[in-house]
Amino acid sequence: MNAGELSLSDKNLLNSRISHISSDLIITKAKHKVAKTQLEILTGKNINCNINFEYQEIFSTHLDVDELVKSLKDTHPTLKIMDAKILIANAEVDSAKAGLLPNLVLRAEHKKGTIYDDYEPGEETIVYLSFNITTGAGLSGLSKIDKTKIETSRAKFEKNTKFKELLDILMADYTNLITASAHINMLEEDIKVAQLIFESNERLFLSEKKSWIDVVNSLAELNKQKINYAELLIDKKILQFKIGLKTGKIDLETLEVTSDL
Repeated sequence: MNAGELSLSDKNLLNSRISHISSDLIITKAKHKVAKTQLEILTGKNINCNINFEYQEIFSTHLDVDELVKSLKDTHPTLKIMDAKILIANAEVDSAKAGLLPNLVLRAEHKKGTIYDDYEPGEETIVYLSFNITTGAGLSGLSKIDKTKIETSRAKFEKNTKFKELLDILMADYTNLITASAHINMLEEDIKVAQLIFESNERLFLSEKKSWIDVVNSLAELNKQKINYAELLIDKKILQFKIGLKTGKIDLETLEVTSDL
């Protein structure tokens, strides 16, 4: 077989491969259209989904786990709501305790003259301190204090539980991000090797030492590696967005990074 010529079986196999690639392309375009439509429905805006292969990192530096945990605890809205509930519960405890405290009333009066004809007009100044205490119905005041303390403990427990849950999710995202970054580095090397193999098979085919199918297979492997590489880049960016949103580093309105991690 001369270079540039195909046997009948190779030709049929090549046509099958081309048909399979065309089918994958049609399916991918359909998925892209559906995803774009769904996103436009959710946002109420027309979405420009032009594909840009120039990848840019969201965060410029390596992530600090301790800083991630601190930012999560300080900025996550769910934890902020629970902090407010704890403050309310503490206020209820103070209010219940205040119900058992005595009331002190300082009163001063000055009287001049008289309304009675039989008495000589005069002046009089009176100052007195009133001390009142109300314990409520028996020990109900103490019972109310205990109840409010239990509510405070419950609010703190719920916050700690939720924080651990959010922390587990954050650490899973962080681990997946590190894994994706490592795989990206490995795929970069795999792509270089696949590119060399394809170019070698192409040269060998021209020198009649390789068949068309060898060239097609090596090209398919190269494209497969490039697709995996692109998907990992997308996964990495999504994970970076998730981490940034969970730690308050991305503005929800503009989706711009407010501060680096």
